[in-house]
Amino acid sequence: MDAQLQFLSSLVKNFQLDSLLSAKPKKGEYKKLLLANGGEALSLRLTELLTNDLRYAERLEQIAQLADKLELAIKAQVDVALEGWLKKQGERLGFELLVDDDGLSKLQNSGYLWHGLPAKAKKKEDKPGFSTVDFCGELEITDVQKFEQALFQGIGRAKAFGCGLLMIRRT
Repeated sequence: MDAQLQFLSSLVKNFQLDSLLSAKPKKGEYKKLLLANGGEALSLRLTELLTNDLRYAERLEQIAQLADKLELAIKAQVDVALEGWLKKQGERLGFELLVDDDGLSKLQNSGYLWHGLPAKAKKKEDKPGFSTVDFCGELEITDVQKFEQALFQGIGRAKAFGCGLLMIRRT
């Protein structure tokens, strides 16, 4: 997912480690570089990021290893990106995500997967495919006609692969 690479890339740049990367680094290379060279400064930065997110602040107390803290921070960034994507879909398709008393959306995501389509790759480094994720939460319909269209036609770009289906029920 782009959010993971963007986050890791920004950390590498913040710690001025980008000169140590290969020409086209993958996620694993970023992680290894950060874990090998980030040290206490990386730990403090990740703690700061996670402490500011109520969803992860509590879990942070249970984590001692830097690698685990980095994984949790990556998950937090992915969650923010996924929530942002669904909010944009809602603006376009007539719904908005509901929030709790802390201002956090009543949304959970699970099962994020990348499905590669190797037969379609023209070059070895090209990796065409699509992502899937399951969302569970509460939303409010703001435009019945737009939402009805989304409900019957689906959302997202991978509808041809059976993705984007909405299952709804009253709360």
